Amino acid sequence: MPGLGAYVEEAPYQTHIANHVNQPEINTCQSQHDALVRAATRSSPGYAVSGAIVVICSRHCLIRRNGAGDLQKGEKYCNVDFIIFAALVGITLLCIVLTYDIVCQWSKNFRKRMEEFPPDMQIPDTAHVDVGIPGWHINGHGDTCRDNFNLSYMEGVGRTVGEDIETTWAGTNPLAPSVREMGPAARHDTLNDHWSGWNFRKIVGFCRYFTLWFTPHTYLLPLEGKLFSKRFHEAFKMSAKQTEVFNQLSATFTPETVTGWEAMVARWNKNQKAPNPYVEPKGESTLQDVRLELTKEEATQAALGRLPRHRISMATFLMTGFELEDSQCI
Repeated sequence: MPGLGAYVEEAPYQTHIANHVNQPEINTCQSQHDALVRAATRSSPGYAVSGAIVVICSRHCLIRRNGAGDLQKGEKYCNVDFIIFAALVGITLLCIVLTYDIVCQWSKNFRKRMEEFPPDMQIPDTAHVDVGIPGWHINGHGDTCRDNFNLSYMEGVGRTVGEDIETTWAGTNPLAPSVREMGPAARHDTLNDHWSGWNFRKIVGFCRYFTLWFTPHTYLLPLEGKLFSKRFHEAFKMSAKQTEVFNQLSATFTPETVTGWEAMVARWNKNQKAPNPYVEPKGESTLQDVRLELTKEEATQAALGRLPRHRISMATFLMTGFELEDSQCI
C-alpha cells in the first residue's frame, strides 16, 4: 500500500513538486558538486525519472519508511524537502542530525520552507536540528563548509561519518538495468521489496551481533558476531588509550586556558552564530611577503658590505626548500 514502504505517497509528493517548479536555488558554495550544478538538469533524456533520493538512519544504515522518492531532474530542494520531512514523521527526538552532500546550501531557510508543509510533517520547535556534510564529501568543499559543517566538530554524533548511504546505493545499483525499463508502479514495488529485504538482513545481523552479550564463548558465534566482538574490544581499549593521551595533552596547558577553550566550544555548540573555535586564524603575511622582506634585508646587508659567506644566500636557500616541499606534495 502507498506510504507503507520506502517510497512516499505519490499524489501529495507530485503535487508539492508541481507547486515548486520555479523555486530559486542559489548556490554560494565553493564546490562544484553535481547535486548543485545539475539541480535543474535532466541527466537522462527520454526518461520520466532521472534517479531517486533515499533517506537512511546513519546509525544503523536502515532505510526509513517514506524515505524514498523519484527525481524528475536533479536534486531540487522541493524533492529533498518533501522526502526528508516525510521520513521524519512520527519521530520524537530532542536532537536530530541531518547529513547531506550539499547541506551547506540546502539548510538555508529550510525552517521557512518547512512552514509550507502540513503540521504532521513539520519538525517540532522543541527538537534541536544540526546539519553536517558526510566525512568524505566534505573534502570537496571549501574552508567555510569544512569549518561549519564538519561532523567531527559536532556535539553528539560520536564517530558518525555519514557515508553509509553510499553503501546502500552500492547494494541498489545492480537493479538499475531492470528498473529503468519498468513502469512507475512496478519500479516502486521492486525497489520497495529490495529495500525491505535490505532492512531485514540488517536487523537479522543486529540479532547475531547482540548474541555476543549472552554467549559465553565467542567461537560459537557466526562470523558477523566475531567481527563485532573484535571491533567492540578494540574500541574499548582505544577509548581508554585515547582518553589518557587527551588528558596528558590537556595537562600541558593551564587550567584557565582549557576552561576558556571549553567555554568557546560550549557557546558555539549552543549558537552557531557565535565565533567558531575550530576556525584556524589566518595570518596577515604570505609567502611572497616573507620573500620580499628577506630580499630587502639582503640588499641592506649588501649595501653595508656584509656579503653572504656562501654562493647561495639564506633567502634563496629557504625559498628553494619551500619549492622542493611543494613539489613533493604534488
